[in-house]
Amino acid sequence: MKFPPTKYIIIGSATILLLIVGVWFFFFRTSDNDVISDPIIEKPEKQESADDIRIRHMNLIKKSLDTALAQGRKIPLPANAVEIHFGSTPLVYQGETSEFFYDAIGLNPLLDPVTQKPYAYALSHDATKYQFFAQLDDVQRGNFSTTTMVYSVWETGLFVQDKEGNIITLEKARRPSIDLSVSETRRTVWLDTLKSCREILVLKNMVTAPKSGVYTIDIDGRDTRVFCDMQTDGGGWTLFYTNNGYEDSPIQKSYVQMRETMKTEPILDLSDYNDKYLAGLLDYSHFTENGATEVLIRNRASPDQKKWVKFVFSTARTLDWALGPLVLGKTDYGCVNLPRRDTWIITNNDQTITYSDLRQMMNHGGMSWGVSHQKYLCNGFEKGANPHIGFYNANSSLFSDRNRSNDGIGGEWGAGGEYRYFVR
Repeated sequence: MKFPPTKYIIIGSATILLLIVGVWFFFFRTSDNDVISDPIIEKPEKQESADDIRIRHMNLIKKSLDTALAQGRKIPLPANAVEIHFGSTPLVYQGETSEFFYDAIGLNPLLDPVTQKPYAYALSHDATKYQFFAQLDDVQRGNFSTTTMVYSVWETGLFVQDKEGNIITLEKARRPSIDLSVSETRRTVWLDTLKSCREILVLKNMVTAPKSGVYTIDIDGRDTRVFCDMQTDGGGWTLFYTNNGYEDSPIQKSYVQMRETMKTEPILDLSDYNDKYLAGLLDYSHFTENGATEVLIRNRASPDQKKWVKFVFSTARTLDWALGPLVLGKTDYGCVNLPRRDTWIITNNDQTITYSDLRQMMNHGGMSWGVSHQKYLCNGFEKGANPHIGFYNANSSLFSDRNRSNDGIGGEWGAGGEYRYFVR
């Protein structure tokens, strides 16, 4: 049997090898960026619902992003992004996934199987946190809320959404940058205005550690400058009442006198924490109507300004009641039962004053909160144990009375003292 010349054998073998390589290259090789294909393009083993596809897409994005980040790849900004910031603090970019994004993570572009639109994509300003959004049809399968499923490398609520849960988009914002600290801007993108320092803390905690200082919140429809304590006991405290014990103070009113005029003569600015003469009262019902249950007190004039005492009420309704005329009034009521079996707790910075499950409130002459007094024995505590913790003196405008010492937070009896009352 006669064989073809060696050169033809070599050429034939090379041709076959090239064909094999070509078939492998065409069917199996990914791009230089290790692009991962969506398995739905291949032959699915079973019919998938739209939600099945969305969930698989989210998992593919997460897996590919994890790999890209581990390899040190730079992840691009969202497409059609709106930059969201709070005053001078940048928060997040949110927009859509794009071809550039998928190239960066080595994945073929994915679209919602029904709308054929890109998935929503949020990126923190420092590019350390990412989040993706898929709208699910089956609310029972949703995650993070009843109608949506959100995946991210870090479990964090980056997306800013309106009060109906819709993501704020460039189309909705009608501008490339929005400031969430401005009430009018918030209304434009259908967001509730900020009502307390607690709400600001939650918003800024998305990407940064909030600092104590002056912020603007909406009180009864008015933009009001307030001082926010963002560090003490977890932060989120709004300064709502302050008084001083100086004879030459320009405002010489007691708490009760301020409360009686706060609707007709509202205080519009209570933000200068360091003003020794600072005195005023914001409408406390604004905060209790928005869920506040705690009051924190400290004396700015005390050498140890880290000292504080805190009162925690079981409901916002009870805190509103405690700040009202029945407890802090002009008449001596003695021991007052809390409404509807509610309770309150007293504690301080080092836990040396801690009472829990309190169901009565000592009211001596309508001027203070406390748990017992030598004349009025409340809650079974020994007489004289920590009287006058709280508002003292609430109903006297005399400089020697309106800011007397509060147990546990320092200060001198009589004149002096610069007490700061916060609500959360």
